[in-house]
Amino acid sequence: MRGGGGGGGNETPPYKPDALAKHQDFRKREGADDPMGRCLLVGIPRIFSMPMPFKIVQLANEVIFLHEAFRGIRVVPTDGSGHPPDHEPAYLGSSVGRWDGDTLVIDSRGFNDRTWLGFGATHHSDQLQVTERLRRTGPETIQYEATMTDPVVFTKPWTIRSTFALRPQERLREYECIENNQVK
Repeated sequence: MRGGGGGGGNETPPYKPDALAKHQDFRKREGADDPMGRCLLVGIPRIFSMPMPFKIVQLANEVIFLHEAFRGIRVVPTDGSGHPPDHEPAYLGSSVGRWDGDTLVIDSRGFNDRTWLGFGATHHSDQLQVTERLRRTGPETIQYEATMTDPVVFTKPWTIRSTFALRPQERLREYECIENNQVK
């Protein structure tokens, strides 16, 4: 699969005043603070906007996302189990899924605050919750929607939408990011 644009979205992030000031400071620094530039795993939904392919593996009780970018791996149980009570804040959070007809709905929470939601300094807090919806819309497309709720940073939920293109000939390759993008 290949992602489509996404990550920055169809709506402007509804930042609270303090968060907007932080966002504007990040923007003035022209990407110098972007966690991706330090080779940190990009979070959700940003990982889907990377230009590298990813693979979705559907099993009986879980869906696995394998991303070439930053070697991101996410296992989403779909067996009705909830979030583990002992999960620690993580780049990709803790995810659980369920099927709503032909739509996979994923609830993710338990994020650290070290990622951006998209390009352009779209920061968040560790209170972020992301609800994703993935639905096959044709033999070669999946519609993707992510709604981000963060009571610390946003005044209301923020939604982005994208479309993924199925590319069966693509394969995942080794991806290497060198800290600070410098060869030593």
